Amino acid sequence: MDQRPDYHVFRFPSATQTGMIEGRVYLPLEMDETIECIQIIHGMAEHMDRYNSFCRFLVQEGFAVCIHDQAGHGRSTQSPEHLGFFGPVNGADTVLDDIDTAFQEAALRLTDPTDALRIRRFLLGHSMGSFIGRLYCAKSDANVAGAIFSGTSGANPMVGIGILLAGIVIRFKGASYRSKLLETMSSSGNLKRIPDARTPFDWLTRDRAIVDAYNADPACGYRFTAAGYRDLLTWLKRVSSKHWAQQVPVECPVLIVSGDQDPIGQYGEGPAAVAQWLEETGHQVTCRIYSGGRHESLNEINREDVWRDIADWLHRHSDR
Repeated sequence: MDQRPDYHVFRFPSATQTGMIEGRVYLPLEMDETIECIQIIHGMAEHMDRYNSFCRFLVQEGFAVCIHDQAGHGRSTQSPEHLGFFGPVNGADTVLDDIDTAFQEAALRLTDPTDALRIRRFLLGHSMGSFIGRLYCAKSDANVAGAIFSGTSGANPMVGIGILLAGIVIRFKGASYRSKLLETMSSSGNLKRIPDARTPFDWLTRDRAIVDAYNADPACGYRFTAAGYRDLLTWLKRVSSKHWAQQVPVECPVLIVSGDQDPIGQYGEGPAAVAQWLEETGHQVTCRIYSGGRHESLNEINREDVWRDIADWLHRHSDR
């Protein structure tokens, strides 16, 4: 009987210089000649533990999975004071280096140097992670077989003002300062279509158990630092145009999943705009907008359908 653990833990120093990054690689059921690994980039103010069930579902579908807590999140923080912090400067760039290193660490645990195995990487980014993933796919040296963006956003006219305000806060209060003004700008309208909201985070999903677990988790839902908001908005600004789509290799197919009640996605309009940019630049793109779905499609009450759609898309683009 196979006694392999279901995942291996890896650690490495973050390029953000904020400490150590911790991640996991979930092993595929079989080590075929080609291993297809889904690298998950989580969202703002959450952590990799929230993806455990989804990772195990992907493994059952025949894939390997790589995921890590980003700098300032989960097990990659040195103390609560570091939550929501990617470093005082250059966080928007150095986080991309951590994406590379995490995949390299996963590859070391998936293959042996003497094996003639090939690893194909798919990126799956959620929310803030989708901004990072979209930017990563536009890198000239990115090696991505396909990308999935969940809970992503279209262009936001307030991004420039937000970056300016974050810069002012950093100048006068410091990069680690937690500004209520920046938090309010970021989230004030998230509940406007939920008249019966029980908690400040009901916009995440209709699944009350998931919302309650998020609310009870000290590693979720905290206020970002001023530098963290600056980096978040910088990522969104960099991917909010057709110019971004032109930088993504046309050979990289894209799946977009979102809910039509997701405020981050402008209630379906944002993901549709992203899909249009990609279509106009010759990309093969599939956009699925789920009726009634809120921000976290992977955690919605219809998540089994969403997971199935993602797995089917991955199988269609598989080399196995």
